[in-house]
Amino acid sequence: MQQRLNAMLLRHGRIWRGCAKWSFAHRAWVDRQVFDEPALAEAFSLYRGGLEAREAELAAAEARLAAWAGREPLAGPVARLGGYRGSRS
Repeated sequence: MQQRLNAMLLRHGRIWRGCAKWSFAHRAWVDRQVFDEPALAEAFSLYRGGLEAREAELAAAEARLAAWAGREPLAGPVARLGGYRGSRS
């Protein structure tokens, strides 16, 4: 869904000039985009809704799996992997 949203923005001359895509700043920029054409506004809204739904699904899956991370036999390896860059606490 991120790819579709990015492609739509690019097709309509909306180019992100910041650093990393999908950072907090990029997401805020995406949220500020407005289309005057009703069909484009609807498509943009659908893409954003799809992205938000997918993010909610991933958060729910992570929450369900987090319970397993503290149980043996996974607790030790998960704790070691938690120290790597990019891992979430």
